[in-house]
Amino acid sequence: MEDNTHMHESPVLDEASARSEYPANCEKTVPGNMFSDNAIHFFQQFQRLGREEDLEEAIRNAKSALKETVPSKSIDTERLNLLGVFLKARSSLKGAPGDLAEAIELFTKAVELTPNNHPTLIGYFNNLSSSLEDRYTLFGHIDDLEEAIRLSRQVIGDTPASHPKLGDHIDDLEEAISVLQQAVDAALESRYRRRGMISDLECAIRLSREAVEKLSDDDPNFAAWLNNLAVKLEARYDAINELNDLEEAIQLSHKAITVTPDDHHNIAIYLDNLANQLGTRYRRTRNMDDLEDAIRKSRQAVEVTPRSDPHLAARLHHLGIHLSMRYGRKNELSDIEEAIQVSYKAIATTPENHPDLATWLDGLGNKLTARYERGGAADDLEEAIRLSYEAIQAMPVNHPDFTSRLYNLGTRLGMRYNHSGNTRDLEESIKVSYRAIKATPEDDPNLPGRLNNLGNRLLSRHERTGEPNDLDEAIQISYQAIKITPESHPELGSRMSNLGNKLKSKYCWAKDIRYLDEAIKVSYQAIEATPDSNPYFAACLHNLADKLVSRYNHTGESVELEKAIQFARQAVESTPENHPDVSVRLRALGAMLWGRYGYSCDVENMEEAIRVSRQAFYTTSATPLVRVQAASLVLEMLKEQGDYEAAHSLCGEALQLLPHVHNRSLSLQDQQYVISLFSGLATHACSLSLEMEGSAARALDCLERGRGVIIGLIMDDRNDTVELRAAHPFLCTQYERLLFEVNAPAEGIPAEATAEIEYRRRVQAIKELEMCIEGIRQCPGFESFRRGPTTQQMKDASDGGSIIVVNITTIRSDAIVISPVGFTSIPLNQIGAAKAQSWISQNLTAASPSNRGAKNKAYREFLTWLWHCGLLLQTVSDEPIQDILTVRKMCEIHRTLGGLAYLSACSTAENQAAKLVDEVIHVVSGFQAAGFRHVIGCLWPSEDDVCVEVAGSFYSELFQKNTLDYSDRAVALAIHKAASKVSRNPEYRRRPLHWAQYVHYGA
Repeated sequence: MEDNTHMHESPVLDEASARSEYPANCEKTVPGNMFSDNAIHFFQQFQRLGREEDLEEAIRNAKSALKETVPSKSIDTERLNLLGVFLKARSSLKGAPGDLAEAIELFTKAVELTPNNHPTLIGYFNNLSSSLEDRYTLFGHIDDLEEAIRLSRQVIGDTPASHPKLGDHIDDLEEAISVLQQAVDAALESRYRRRGMISDLECAIRLSREAVEKLSDDDPNFAAWLNNLAVKLEARYDAINELNDLEEAIQLSHKAITVTPDDHHNIAIYLDNLANQLGTRYRRTRNMDDLEDAIRKSRQAVEVTPRSDPHLAARLHHLGIHLSMRYGRKNELSDIEEAIQVSYKAIATTPENHPDLATWLDGLGNKLTARYERGGAADDLEEAIRLSYEAIQAMPVNHPDFTSRLYNLGTRLGMRYNHSGNTRDLEESIKVSYRAIKATPEDDPNLPGRLNNLGNRLLSRHERTGEPNDLDEAIQISYQAIKITPESHPELGSRMSNLGNKLKSKYCWAKDIRYLDEAIKVSYQAIEATPDSNPYFAACLHNLADKLVSRYNHTGESVELEKAIQFARQAVESTPENHPDVSVRLRALGAMLWGRYGYSCDVENMEEAIRVSRQAFYTTSATPLVRVQAASLVLEMLKEQGDYEAAHSLCGEALQLLPHVHNRSLSLQDQQYVISLFSGLATHACSLSLEMEGSAARALDCLERGRGVIIGLIMDDRNDTVELRAAHPFLCTQYERLLFEVNAPAEGIPAEATAEIEYRRRVQAIKELEMCIEGIRQCPGFESFRRGPTTQQMKDASDGGSIIVVNITTIRSDAIVISPVGFTSIPLNQIGAAKAQSWISQNLTAASPSNRGAKNKAYREFLTWLWHCGLLLQTVSDEPIQDILTVRKMCEIHRTLGGLAYLSACSTAENQAAKLVDEVIHVVSGFQAAGFRHVIGCLWPSEDDVCVEVAGSFYSELFQKNTLDYSDRAVALAIHKAASKVSRNPEYRRRPLHWAQYVHYGA
């Protein structure tokens, strides 16, 4: 089954109305000196050509003009205002808050020095009001916005058109009032977006509608007011979801463009807003004509915007959104590639302290996430998560879009968990999702999607931990998400499919067929609610097929499997060839076809099952874990077919993927979980190598590459570096520092940003460690550093006695013997996998006083071939890393140069985790990881008297020469003699459960 997530793209940001500072184009000249004339000239040139150097010249001349002001208040205020306009323009261009603060001071002074009845006062008020609104946008201080609204309303209310002292200035007054009404209109909309008070939005709509009704089509402000009204209506559509508002907004925007000349400086604003409105309608109706038109209008808006225009970044961002939407519909890679490209451009043209930077960063993260979902490139997801944290840090907590940023971060962390299996990502994802939902109003249209994703994450945690409360909450949340999702919503089907996944998990947990029947019912409904053009359609098909297989397994009715295969085929056919999820769907189809072969005996089913499952393995866009799981499925089918040659080749390729599946970035607990998913691969690879090649050395290499992966990493990291330090002290210091950083355990649960910083630093440290190791291998004498023992080294190690490795699978059973003369394999024809399993199932070592005699008798037979086993102290059976002593604590010891550890406690060398049979994770291995050269342990508990006798004999034998010096062979021989001595005792001779459990680990 699949987890259909929804990434929230930042709401399209409607640009401010086409309102400019007064004087708008500096046509009203400032009487006086040359500096003022030059300033106006350069500013007009800047407006025309967009050259930053022209703006700088305008500011320089305006400052000079202000210094030479004659003692005339009117001239002084106009020059104050003029310099303020230029500084405000530079603030918009560069995002410089200092320029904006200075402009506000200049406008404030101009207002204070201007008489109440002067016609320019309204213009100064407008400039001050718009600057305060800009500062609100920059810093989010609501007081600035409130003051902007107050000032604008005051001037409009206090200045009637019939004012007796205005005389010839009446045209200027009407223009100024129009501009100021736009100021109030825009400020009310801003306050609505901040506080969500619908009354502010209704008031803004009323003002805009009154202005539109009063103006003629040829009025120079008509288009601006049409645009303003369209923007407000779109905002009301977002609030109350009334389609008529959106339809009217689109009509008004079209009209605004129609009445505006192509070379007008506001045309880009109108085109961009229309594109956004068309994109919004596409989300509602899924009409492709709207989306195509939105892309065209966005491109036009970008093309007519000067490269120096501060609004260019917003228009690039909007174009990226619309291209992403088309990618989601058509799945054409070129769309998402272009969307990423224009999003990077938007960020490159935005100053670091710009208030919209967080939106651009998160928007780019959304697009990189979409490309990750398509191509499976982990770098895209890592970059998206990094951008999420940057966006959150760049945005005030009280910003209306802050919850969207949180939600997107939670979604991406959940994806990274699915990719790597790192539970810290899962926990952080759930934590962040709860926080985002808590901050989301009940009537917010994004709430259903956020609930859906939280439910998916809770299901993941249930699947990982088995916690039933997580599953129950996930089901409850999914029902809630579906209940508040509109019937026409394009993601209703995917949310129903996700509910089906959770109900199926409930069936698996409770063994109640009613949950499975309900899961299948809602999965059918999900497909009916999802058109085949929907990007979630294939996932819905796949999820239904998965549930039908479960019902087939429950009832045995082949018709259920036939229906499952039908839907699984459709799911594969509906998925692009290089999509990461195609591997999961191909593997599922292969398993179903193999199941059909089981009752039909039709060879074509088996052949197709192998073909599609092999295709799943070779899908390079899938995660390495999914590919290895596909290889394991193919291996089982090839074994059944008897095609050992193909199985041998496949095992070799799968083993090469293991380092990519399991790595140091995971915690020890997560490493165990990942390794458990492909248990047995190495043992089969060993058997197949012997079957096809007959080389014991190569077979042992296969075994070692796939077995003991976790403890092997730990012990490789802690190998003695005495020789390296003597030859290359700097490299040795660097190596040990990086090892410590890579393997250092996390302390508690750090804050979100801190956790991510730690994670990224660990990932970087892993890369640096690998580079350091490669550098060491370039040094003479260290070519095999950390590569494991060479053939000759293994031969040398067997000088004191042969090393024997036993490998048992359903293919064959063998003992590989390492001696000073070479490697030999000995077939163990009498010890098959079925026989071994039958002995294991008897649980002979768990003897009670009442049956100890019978089990001792059975165990004497068992000992004839159990000599090779050595697997955990008392364990938490599914997670040996959590052992009581514990293994985790021993593994976290960075460095110990211990010689010998004697552990006579219960079961110190036993592994009860069935899915980790290829690992040697137990307390003994923990001591080895901590640096002890020799460790003595027990496979099962013994009596205290026996433990004391064996320990005494062991130490007496080891130190019989009254010296602390002993050889590697002496340790092994001492425990052998100590156990043998007890075995010859008449009291224990026929009771092997008392003395046969002692094992020696070490060189």
